[in-house]
Amino acid sequence: MAPPKRKLTFDTFNDTTINFEENPDFPKEWKIDGVNIDERIQKLRDELREKGASIQPNAVVDPKSKFRTVKHSTRMMSNDIDALHNRREHVENTVEELKAQLTRLDSSVGILKSQQLAVKSVLELREDEYMAEDADDSNIPDEYNKFSKISKLCEVALKSYAEIKKQNEEMQKNLFADRNRQRKEHEATMNSMDPNERERVVELDKLLKDFSLDQLKELRDRMREKRK
Repeated sequence: MAPPKRKLTFDTFNDTTINFEENPDFPKEWKIDGVNIDERIQKLRDELREKGASIQPNAVVDPKSKFRTVKHSTRMMSNDIDALHNRREHVENTVEELKAQLTRLDSSVGILKSQQLAVKSVLELREDEYMAEDADDSNIPDEYNKFSKISKLCEVALKSYAEIKKQNEEMQKNLFADRNRQRKEHEATMNSMDPNERERVVELDKLLKDFSLDQLKELRDRMREKRK
C-alpha cells in the first residue's frame, strides 16, 4: 500500500482543505530509508547532552492550537508550490537547452541520424505528454509526479546526449587519424610514380571527384566485368 501523500492546493481548484495533519491516514512517524527521523534526532540530542552541550528541549505542540495546522501548514504549502513552479521552469529551460545542443549536432561527423532522431523524438513526445497547457486536468498526473517524471526524462536524455557526444568525439579523432594516414600514403604513392603516371592520376582524381557513390560503384562493376 502506497503511503498517503500530502494534500496540495492544486489537486483541485476549489479545494480549501489545509488541515491535512488531522486526517487519520496522516503518518504518525516520518522515516527516510527506514530510519525514524524523530528517534534519530533524539539520539543525536542525547549524544550531544552526554558531551556537555546545552540542548534546547523539543518543542511541544499544543493539540488545541490552530497556529501550526493553519498558519504553519499554509506557509509550508506555499513554499512547496513555489518550489514546484521553480522546478518546472528549470526543467523547461533544461529541455530547451538540450534540444538546442542536439540541433547543433545535426551537422557533426560520425553521429548516426537515427541516434539524433531517437533522442529528439523522446523529448518532443514526452514533453507534449507532460507539459501540455490545454490538457484536461483529470487526465494528467498530480504536479509532484509530473515534475518527477520530467526530471527523470531530462536525466535520461542528458545521459543519452553525453554518450552521443562522446561517440562523436571518438569518431572525429579516428576520422582525422584516417585522413592523415591516407594523405601520407597518397603522397608516398605519388612520389614513387614517374611524371607521366603522376599526371594521369591527377587527371583521374579531378574526373572522379564529382562522381556520386552510385556512379563509383557502377564504374567499379564495369571494371570488374572487363577483367573477367
